[in-house]
Formats: sequence, structure tokens, C-alpha cells
Amino acid sequence: PLTVKRSTSRGEKVKEKGRVWFLLVCTSPALLLYLIFFLYPILKAFSMAFYRWSGMSSGTEVFIGLDNFRTMWGDAIFWTSLKNSFIVMLIVPAATIVIALFLAALLTMFRLKEKYYYRTVLFFPNVLSVVVISILWSFIYHPTMGILKSVFSVLGLRKLSEVVWLGSPDTALYAVLVTIIWAGLGFYLILFIAGIEGIPVQFYEASAIDGAGRVRQFFFVTLPLLWEVLRVSFVLLIANVFYGSFVYVQVMTNGGPNWSTVTLVNYLYYQAFKNFNMGYATAIGLVVFAIGVTLAFLSNRLSRRDAVEY
Repeated sequence: PLTVKRSTSRGEKVKEKGRVWFLLVCTSPALLLYLIFFLYPILKAFSMAFYRWSGMSSGTEVFIGLDNFRTMWGDAIFWTSLKNSFIVMLIVPAATIVIALFLAALLTMFRLKEKYYYRTVLFFPNVLSVVVISILWSFIYHPTMGILKSVFSVLGLRKLSEVVWLGSPDTALYAVLVTIIWAGLGFYLILFIAGIEGIPVQFYEASAIDGAGRVRQFFFVTLPLLWEVLRVSFVLLIANVFYGSFVYVQVMTNGGPNWSTVTLVNYLYYQAFKNFNMGYATAIGLVVFAIGVTLAFLSNRLSRRDAVEY
């Protein structure tokens, strides 16, 4: 019996070792690609942030220590881009979730015959390219032949019809934010509708028997049971808006007027591919990376709570 146990144990070890090697062989191509195209660029960026380099030819890097970060500290445009990035991250996720949740509640609480039509119309921007959406809204905001100007003129709002939305430092950033919110609204609307429709009807019936109206049902039944969907949506929005606002700003305003709409990612692009200051751009990239990781961690940590099971 002792001999059988040893042979069985040895056979299990050999089988386990073979299984480990098989998994390593199967996953090695993906791990290799991950190391080459993800981990290596990150490590290279950490080192390149301490060099001055135009990015045009290798071997011309000059080690300058912390000079890129000192330049960043005194760069007014960098601080403007940082402020604008935080404005985007504060307004867009909050506004998108509130509006999408409000519309989802309306479309699910009231039995509208046209609810599928509204869903399709609101989801339609997600089918379009980001560049197409940016160009479309640039025409809407056009100061002479834009639709928005015509609408305000018809309504008799003369002052609003004379505003150059993308040409004024006071309004350009918020005009771009409206475009970003409109573009992403439909996706989260469908997500919230699916979550609300997945809540058992018995909860609403029980709350109605207790005398709860639609508003109280929304706050005490819908929101708690929809919390996991809201949490995931918020984390997705933070990540998507932080990096995804680049195209909207680049196409609609190119960071102007007077750098009033530039974000960190846009300023990184400007320094790298227009100013050919790759070392400084890499230092800005490290700041972008640190902020992105911190926000993802904080949003996941602060929104963590026990899921309500039903």
C-alpha cells in the first residue's frame, strides 16, 4: 500500500508539472506581446522622462535629470490642461449618469409605445465615429450658419444667438463637454434600462402596497438594486472620458482658443508631435498615467459596497 501511494503521488506531481508547462507554452505568445507592447513602453517612458529628445533619431537623447518636471512645474499651459482635465472628469461622468438614469427611469416606469424608438434615437450616436460627431457638432456651433444660432434666433434669444460657442475661451470647453455627453448618453441609457428591467416586479408591487409613489420607488428600490451597474458605469466613464476627450478637443477646437480647451492628453500630443519634445511629452505622460491609475483605484474603492442580492 505504501508503494502504491508513492507512485500515485509521484504520478500526480508529474501530471501537475506537465500541466504547468502546457499552460506556459499556451500563454507565452500573449505574455510576450504584453511585455513588448505594454510593459516595455511603460518602463521606457519612465526612463525617457529624464531625457531631452526630439524623437527624430535614436542615440541623440541627452540626460537632463528632473529638468522636464521642473519645466512642467512652471508651465502655465500644463496647469491649464490639468485643470481642464479635471473639469472634464467631474462634469461628464456625473452629467451622463444623471441624464441617462433619468431617461431610463422615464422609459421604464411609463409604458410608452414609442420607447423602442427613443432608445434607437438616443443610441444612434454610438454608431457614429467620434470624428464624425465632432465635425457634426462643429457645424451645429458654427457662428453664422449653425443650427444652434438659428434655433436661438427663432426663440428670440438674441444674446445666445450671438455667442461664438467654440470661439470664446469662456464657452468653448463647455460646448465640447455637451458634445461628449451627447455622444456617450445612449450607451449608458441602454445599460441602465437593461438593469432596471432586470429588477423583479415584486419589489415595486410590494413598495406600492406600502404606499410608495414612483419617486420613492426610484430612490429606495431602483437605485439600491442598480448600484452595481452604476458603479461599473462610473468607472468606465472616468477611464473613457480621461483619454477619450482627446479626439473631441483635437477636432473641434485643437485646444483653443488660447489653450482654453486643451487637456493633458492633447498637450502631450502637442509636445510630442508638434513641438518634437518627446522627453517632456513623456514626463506629461507619466502624470497622465499616475492620474488615470489613481482615479480608477479611488472610483472603485469609494463606490465599493455590498451588492444587493435578489
